[in-house]
Amino acid sequence: MPGQPLTVTFRGDRVRVLAGHDLAGQQARRVAPRPVSDLLHLELLTGAGEAPDWPRPVALHAVIEARANPVLAIRRASRWASYAARIAVVRESRVTDLVLLEARLRGIWVVTAQDGQFRVIAEGQRGPVPGSARGLYHRLLDELVWQELNQAHGRVPTAAGGRGEGR
Repeated sequence: MPGQPLTVTFRGDRVRVLAGHDLAGQQARRVAPRPVSDLLHLELLTGAGEAPDWPRPVALHAVIEARANPVLAIRRASRWASYAARIAVVRESRVTDLVLLEARLRGIWVVTAQDGQFRVIAEGQRGPVPGSARGLYHRLLDELVWQELNQAHGRVPTAAGGRGEGR
């Protein structure tokens, strides 16, 4: 999967994602050329519903859950079904048939981590669950990821939709 690994704070939890800039979406955002991380401000701009005309500033590829208990990692990852692909990172020694069955039923990718090596042992869905609605909190996560991507690259979008340096 493409993207940069990031950690953002979303609704009180630290969330790990793989994401990248969607420059076309950012340039189409004339009303808000910078990330809008305030929920009320975002709701005033976009409304509380799905807002299909609101351009996405990022490509959110996956949400990553890493836990010592692989079943818990899979169940927590499944909460993100309407957001993106879900990845559970677990220790290879803890993988069982039950873990693989749970992952398959929930559409979760399972990646094992052992001695600094990572290996995909179960493929899941490649994106959000088909037919998922994208509500206000989906847009908020996009905005927080965009803000974090900008901070990671030391860049801030300019009012014209381009890129400026510094912070």
